[in-house]
Amino acid sequence: MFVHPSGGDVSVGPDAGGGVLCAPVPGTARRWRCVQFVTEAEQAAAYHVGMVYVGGGGGGSEGRRCVCGCVVVRARWSAAPARCVAARTHPALATLLPSWSARVTDRTGRHIETSIIRSVVHSHFNRDDSLNDIGLFQHKDSIDIENYHYGMLWRARASPVSREVCRHHVAPVMELRDHELCVTLDTTPPQALLGVGAALVVDSYVIGFYSWGSERGDLPLIILNMAHYQRWIENIVN
Repeated sequence: MFVHPSGGDVSVGPDAGGGVLCAPVPGTARRWRCVQFVTEAEQAAAYHVGMVYVGGGGGGSEGRRCVCGCVVVRARWSAAPARCVAARTHPALATLLPSWSARVTDRTGRHIETSIIRSVVHSHFNRDDSLNDIGLFQHKDSIDIENYHYGMLWRARASPVSREVCRHHVAPVMELRDHELCVTLDTTPPQALLGVGAALVVDSYVIGFYSWGSERGDLPLIILNMAHYQRWIENIVN
């Protein structure tokens, strides 16, 4: 189940074996697209989906952009793809994009937003091959994850891809690692373009997020399995 700030509740029961893949629409501040898929719910961890913004410092919305999705793992911490986390402190971008924030929505529809004050990139992240593509944002203020809300704007069916088939598709580009999962969209609307950090959600549980692959969803999407990094996350946030 996933809910966009402007959407209503959408549930997928355990018998349906389904979930949603939700992504911020690149270049926009509030719009998301979501896709339904089938996978194993037991790999999930109870986390919450949000968005990361840059620009619009001083409380203004002008010039704000959603740069990636994030997964709130603690009241003051969110996980996101390492490439997004690393961009916050990149020498060439730090002065151009000084204002970063994370946002979720509570059950009343109110946006909860807090500044990002620290970035932690996985020490073995490799930008060239997306190995260990995970990092953490520390929030200035706590986010009440007990009062979290879910919603959805767009959905299309998708399916899991076996590791053997997935390896065949991605081998010319990159090796599929043990901490990565594979899904593909059954339908690909022309306007569908997934953003980095799209969250894979099953029965209200986040499995992981979109790391690499075809952004248009016409080829397998590679999902980073967050359960693989649970100990790394806990060592930092606890």
